[in-house]
Amino acid sequence: MARKAGSIVLDRLRDRILLGRYFGCWRPGDRLPSVREIARLEAVDRKTAAAAYRRLHREGLVDVEPRSGVYLKGESREDGGDPLLRLHRQWLEQTLNTATELGLSSTAVTRMLQAVSAVEERRIPVVDDDAEHAALMARELAERSGLECAACRAAQLPAEAGPLKDAPFVVATPSVSVKMRPLQRQLPMVRATLSPALLQEVERKARRGEVVVVVGTDGLARELEQAVNHGLAGPQGRVRVLRPRGVAELDALRAAGTPYLLWPGVPDWVLERLDQEGQPARRPLMADETLREIRHQVARAALDYFSRSNGAGVRPTTAGSPR
Repeated sequence: MARKAGSIVLDRLRDRILLGRYFGCWRPGDRLPSVREIARLEAVDRKTAAAAYRRLHREGLVDVEPRSGVYLKGESREDGGDPLLRLHRQWLEQTLNTATELGLSSTAVTRMLQAVSAVEERRIPVVDDDAEHAALMARELAERSGLECAACRAAQLPAEAGPLKDAPFVVATPSVSVKMRPLQRQLPMVRATLSPALLQEVERKARRGEVVVVVGTDGLARELEQAVNHGLAGPQGRVRVLRPRGVAELDALRAAGTPYLLWPGVPDWVLERLDQEGQPARRPLMADETLREIRHQVARAALDYFSRSNGAGVRPTTAGSPR
């Protein structure tokens, strides 16, 4: 008789939980009525109610936690212990949910991603008057964005030829972008900026005394000297910019005992001679803002391609070129 009563309580409790979940009364993780409450509602002893919960725990419907309570169990979302796989799943779920909210079909999402891939196949010109500095920027932007970035000088950029052929947009330093204003009517332009942490580090050092900033290109040396002259790197007269030509200059710097900072992009032979842990040389050269703007322009170009092609599998054309 007791066994029959236990079976009845088990079936009623299972139905109660399943109906409660179906009608939204409980969600996974919610605390369910206690053993005492179930015993009172079903007019049975606590031992019978506890046994019913233990059975439902074995069935995978609830979690029974001693001294805590009984909780509705959710669906298992195991990713094999792989954190990267878990992040990929979360991204995919968010993408599908957002697409559904916007009324986009999975086919449209697939074609948009194909459009992004088509845009990313295009070479992105990275422009500065100093070819070496343009190369430094292009190398880092390629590593951080996954795009193919090509360093070039403004003089190399006729509107419809050379490095601009099929480019979806251009990355240029602010001073060069001013010279290229006519080009902006044909191609979007990302103004490349350096990480503000670099100059902030120079300023911190300068407030404590003299500091030498060692750089790797002539163009950067000129620009940094101008920033110093405009008071953007701390107190006047405390910052000196050094573009070394040989190890003798570095040995003299070390012998003088003046604090120094190594700017990102200095040659390897400079690093080997002067490298210090925690120097700016180990930090990113480009600002995160520049990377965000590049991603924005990739998305813009992909959507433009998607709209013009209506999802057809054609290659994107350059903005401003004949359609």
